[in-house]
Amino acid sequence: EAFETLTLSVHAKVLPEWGLTPDWDGVREMIARMAHALRHPKVRKAQEEINVLMGLPRNATLTPPSKGEEIFSYRPNGDGPIPGHSRPMVQDEDEDEAHEFLVEDEHGELRQRGPTALEAAECWYQVTHSPAVVIR
Repeated sequence: EAFETLTLSVHAKVLPEWGLTPDWDGVREMIARMAHALRHPKVRKAQEEINVLMGLPRNATLTPPSKGEEIFSYRPNGDGPIPGHSRPMVQDEDEDEAHEFLVEDEHGELRQRGPTALEAAECWYQVTHSPAVVIR
């Protein structure tokens, strides 16, 4: 995960200089454009030397997540869209806003108390994919 973040942060600085978007779509486009160039022995050798300098195997290839597999998209400029809340906010008697309010009971357990926006709603989430950069 740290390698993926580092890799994309570097690509985000370089890709726009070549007319590519600073995200995984841009990385995929770069890889597609480089496929032909990497057949040339000098270009291939330069790629291998870069891999060695990065501490990777000489013949490692970067494989970004497939389109549609990304759960989160790294936005190095902090310009990602901010969606609204999926449920309305409610206010308690102190005019604090939240989806629900939890209070610790006498046994140290958190219990819902006060208004809630989650009543009679099932909120189940499942991580369906763990994106990763694959080094082959």
